[in-house]
Amino acid sequence: MAARSMWNGTLRMGRIALPVKLLAAIEDRAVRFHLLHAKDGQRVSQHLVTADDGKDVPQGEIRKGYEVEAGVFVVIDDRDLAALEPPPSRDIEITRFVPAGWKRFAWYERPYYLAPDGGAGEYFALAEALAASGREGIARWTMRNCSKRSSPT
Repeated sequence: MAARSMWNGTLRMGRIALPVKLLAAIEDRAVRFHLLHAKDGQRVSQHLVTADDGKDVPQGEIRKGYEVEAGVFVVIDDRDLAALEPPPSRDIEITRFVPAGWKRFAWYERPYYLAPDGGAGEYFALAEALAASGREGIARWTMRNCSKRSSPT
């Protein structure tokens, strides 16, 4: 079965714009389990409770916080998180070039393949020029409103 693209956009390098598609380099094969009650096999749910007295806390009273020092938290709400979201974009912008192998694959959270989405000649000309120069492009892009950094070529 042929790989399906999971995102389509434009690879930009100055005034050059190439249509591209993104493909997952790995397939998620994680096994996910449900928690079940041993007695009757019914699914069980988890409840959030306070650490000091174990009392249930309603969902509406839950807040997110970042610990800045032991026992001191900064409370973050949905507006704060929304303000950090990058604007939606279909562009992958190459920001600089580095020597090939400069960035280790172990640094990737999730690897992807970048492929041409039409205009394959220009895409492969760029790939060949990078290979011949021993360089890789470092790019910035937004996917599903999550800012990412990657080496697309």
